[in-house]
Amino acid sequence: MSTHQIVLTLNDGTPLVGWPEVDVTVDMLSPGSPWTLTIPYSDGRANPNSAWKQVQRKCLLEESIRLDIDGACQLRGRIETRKTRVSRDGVSLTIGGRDVAARAIDWDADPTIQLRGMSLQAALERLFDDVGLRPEILSGEGAREIQSSPRRGRSSNRRATRSTPTSLKIQPGERIWQVAEKLCRRQGYLLWCAPSFANAGAGRDSVGPVVDVPNESVPEAGPHYTFARLLNDDGTWRGNILESDYDLSSANVPTIVTGFSRTRLNSDGDNSDRRAVVNQFLRSHPKVKPTRPLGLLPKPRYIQGERARSGDEVEKECQKVIAEANGNLEAFELTVQGFGQGGKTYAVNSIARVRDEVEDPPVDANYLITRVHFHQSRTRDQLTQLRLVPVGAIEVFPEST
Repeated sequence: MSTHQIVLTLNDGTPLVGWPEVDVTVDMLSPGSPWTLTIPYSDGRANPNSAWKQVQRKCLLEESIRLDIDGACQLRGRIETRKTRVSRDGVSLTIGGRDVAARAIDWDADPTIQLRGMSLQAALERLFDDVGLRPEILSGEGAREIQSSPRRGRSSNRRATRSTPTSLKIQPGERIWQVAEKLCRRQGYLLWCAPSFANAGAGRDSVGPVVDVPNESVPEAGPHYTFARLLNDDGTWRGNILESDYDLSSANVPTIVTGFSRTRLNSDGDNSDRRAVVNQFLRSHPKVKPTRPLGLLPKPRYIQGERARSGDEVEKECQKVIAEANGNLEAFELTVQGFGQGGKTYAVNSIARVRDEVEDPPVDANYLITRVHFHQSRTRDQLTQLRLVPVGAIEVFPEST
């Protein structure tokens, strides 16, 4: 049986433990990750300080909460829903909400803010200031280390911000997160919500917007985690993978993308800055079979970059289209017992080795964890569901200006 400790801490510092049912999601590709916690009824008349009474009195809508697993902060947010259920099975109270990114997802950015000529760090700080968050630009290893390890004193792994100045006019009605994500993608970053150094400390959330790139570096000591399902001689299976879905889809994945610049056509009706990029990832994938001797049947796509005015810029636009399509080509969704391995809680943007001998040929490769879902219940104990994609499958290209 797993014995990971889950602690919900309220804004006044009150820790609440003993939650029999927990669902917490951390997703680097979908901000505003949801969470729910459920507690059964206990007789408050016999014990006025029971967990039931504490939750009833203190877990009010809009109350700020922090959730830790084994001393490592996983999310901060606010209670947005609260439901008391009475049935033949008993009485329970469920509270839920989303992580702190919800503030920036729901509320509008101030259109009077001037972002032109600012560094990315300065522009994001100005945007998130209205909702009390502070963004941080981290290395992939830095972000993983914060989420997977118990909180302790450590130096920041902050990486240098991009020197390219921002240039974006906020339109009335645009959400804060929408504007921030646009700024980050223009400079080749992803934006998600996770534990960070910048938001730790008195008066600050210890979870906030993290600006980063998908991790592609496997540590010298090997991947952070290993997931395996191996075949025994008697036909049974061993390993830590309890359930899995291995999804492959070539739908809407082009074999070649041809791009054109914004320059005018010449006298022959041609465009000198035309570039074609072949999808080598699709072409070489072991689960993709060529349908003719010379390779895949063509699945062409033609684009004209909004800002591309040179051949190199056109090529980057083509690579961007291919990268976005390849992101949905292959994905593993695994269920394992417990919330971590080797004293490290499972964390997004981490590298894991997956070995699965159900497939033929067997899968044995490194994958990037993009989503972690912690689940606890009386019937299934403590489980983690993870979504993984091949390392390098998620690419972010700086946009042309």
